[in-house]
Amino acid sequence: MSVSKRFIHPLVRSNRIGRTVSHFIGFVVTMSVWYGSNEYLALALISLFCLVWPHIAYQIASKSSNQKRTELRNIMFDAFCIGTILCYLRFEPWPTMFFTLGLGITSMSTGGFRYFLRIAMIAILGILFCGLFIGFQIETESTMHTTLIASVGMTIFFLFSSFVTYNLTRQIVKIKEQMRLKKDEIEGLAGKLAKYLSPQVYGSIFSGEKEVKIETNRKKLTIFFSDIKDFTSITDSMEAEGLTSLLNTYFNEMSKIALKYGGTIDKFIGDAIMIFFGDPESKGEKRDAEACVLMAMEMRDRMREMREEWAELGLSRPLQIRMGINTGYCTVGNFGSEERMDYTIIGNQVNLASRLESNAEATQILISRETYTHIKETISCQKKEEIHVKGIPYPVQTYQVIDLHENIDDANKSFSTEREGFSLSVDLNRVSKEEAKELLNSALMKL
Repeated sequence: MSVSKRFIHPLVRSNRIGRTVSHFIGFVVTMSVWYGSNEYLALALISLFCLVWPHIAYQIASKSSNQKRTELRNIMFDAFCIGTILCYLRFEPWPTMFFTLGLGITSMSTGGFRYFLRIAMIAILGILFCGLFIGFQIETESTMHTTLIASVGMTIFFLFSSFVTYNLTRQIVKIKEQMRLKKDEIEGLAGKLAKYLSPQVYGSIFSGEKEVKIETNRKKLTIFFSDIKDFTSITDSMEAEGLTSLLNTYFNEMSKIALKYGGTIDKFIGDAIMIFFGDPESKGEKRDAEACVLMAMEMRDRMREMREEWAELGLSRPLQIRMGINTGYCTVGNFGSEERMDYTIIGNQVNLASRLESNAEATQILISRETYTHIKETISCQKKEEIHVKGIPYPVQTYQVIDLHENIDDANKSFSTEREGFSLSVDLNRVSKEEAKELLNSALMKL
């Protein structure tokens, strides 16, 4: 049975080697100061600190539940002990310089400038603690062999620090490259998965705005259905490859228009398209309904252009779509199981939108009264017959979408007709109604 290896924080690993090397050099430098002296107790304590403490510190930190915090405390203990050693060495220049630089580099690389200041304060506490017992003395000169050993020790320590920094930099570069490759891989995979989701749903999931769990809520939405009229009979007269290409072109063009107006593409059902407005993004009930109807009008215009294009390619039977739109409260969210979910909507209002579409004529956009109340100020509609829908106890009044009011007004302000020997053109944008009437009456008098 394999045993998992215990995780050791990188700071603990690197400081184990750094502390072992620096403390050993510090031990040698300290011994050079007391060479030939009889300070046996001090030598024993310093030897214990310099040669044994690095291994004890590693064991304490590696077995801690919070390794980084414990290692930071170990460095604080280092600082206190080094402070007492410097005081005991009477602040000899070279040993003092070595210990100060070593402690400064370690604290700065571990916790930054603020941590360095804290370590410096702890080292000063160590100096004061030692000074209370032995007093404060300052040695202004070092012996030749102490200077030589300290110089060599500092050189070794700086070379070692540079080597560690180089290795860390190389590891960081390697990790960054691995992260970049992994990011590219994830983005590529996410891009492929995004094609199976509506952009709004994909965006809300990857931004963390929505949780991926079974969850639904009630919301007022505008629902759109469309299909190709007499599609079954068209399929019988076409090969599968040509039909697939035709459908994909149709879906691609309709999807572009849907995304342009902010619609959430729910699904493609055979030749039908289901789209809704109002979730996960909404501009308000009124603007959602307007956006949906404007989308349907642009789809109708685009289909007119596509029929001309297909006719030039030899398609004998032009495709004509019919559309139904309804606004009402639906249940929207993630349906399914924990392993497989579908983001969709359900409810009687969805069924009504589907029935409106099935009752529409070719190229017709049929909407409910609820949708009409939201769009009537900007879009002209014609009242049609009532329909009965299963699950709704009352007849549903329908309306046919005609065009924007401004487009109809412009069309009514100009007209022309021409026959052989007769021509009439009126533009009420350039002449008033009264002037037009006078001119027409004058012409009629002459006739």
